[in-house]
Amino acid sequence: MTTAPNSKADGAPPPPGLRAKPLALDTFRENVVLLARSCVAIRPERLAGLRKVEIRAGGRSFLASPMICDDPSVVAADEIGLPEPLRHRLGAAPGTRIEIAPAQPAHTLEAVRAKVMGETLDAHAYGDIARDLAAHRLSDIEVAAFLVACAGFMTADETLDFTRAMVEAGARLTWPPGLVVDKHCIGGVPGNRTSLIVTPIVAAHGLIMPKTSSRAITSPAGPPTRWRCWRGSTSQSPRCAMWSSAAAPASPGAGGSICPPPTTC
Repeated sequence: MTTAPNSKADGAPPPPGLRAKPLALDTFRENVVLLARSCVAIRPERLAGLRKVEIRAGGRSFLASPMICDDPSVVAADEIGLPEPLRHRLGAAPGTRIEIAPAQPAHTLEAVRAKVMGETLDAHAYGDIARDLAAHRLSDIEVAAFLVACAGFMTADETLDFTRAMVEAGARLTWPPGLVVDKHCIGGVPGNRTSLIVTPIVAAHGLIMPKTSSRAITSPAGPPTRWRCWRGSTSQSPRCAMWSSAAAPASPGAGGSICPPPTTC
């Protein structure tokens, strides 16, 4: 997420704007907007040869892939259709004014190309890439090319620089004061159930062990989800369960405390 300028030059015309229209579409990770062929803010002809537009609202800015619609009942000439993922990231209510313009390519693409060619990147380049990844400014194809290049060649310094960059670009969870421990596995191994055994044992000895639930590897159910199903309870938080000696005894069926989920995009 980038921050739009707070002020504009005196007398400068405002950027073209459209009314936000939520669309019940799931584009997964991709940012996509739907524009009418008769769009009043930006003509489809201007997008020839361009793969992205930049949209701004409420101090937030994202790059998105445009799709052209010929049905005015879906999106009108003064509207911009926002599928659920992008609408959520943008935080735009129906009718919100959305600024739109042809997008310049992300400057980090030069670093991505360099990595694809086998070059070594410095900490500054990895910081820029991590921020663009967190802001969804790179397409799936661009991300895939970068990951394949990194899998083929990364120095130890690059691995450390990129790890630090991801930490700085992402949201951090803050736990209560005191010793907090973790049991971590490589993930994605069918039949791996060690967390359900190790975590309650450690918690029963008075240690706090937060467990975040990943639903993007091989199973829709991470350790906290399976734990709740096992003890037959429900929770307001689908992402994170906290075990501690005071909150969740090692025996099934006992109540446990649930910490608020982290803010996600």
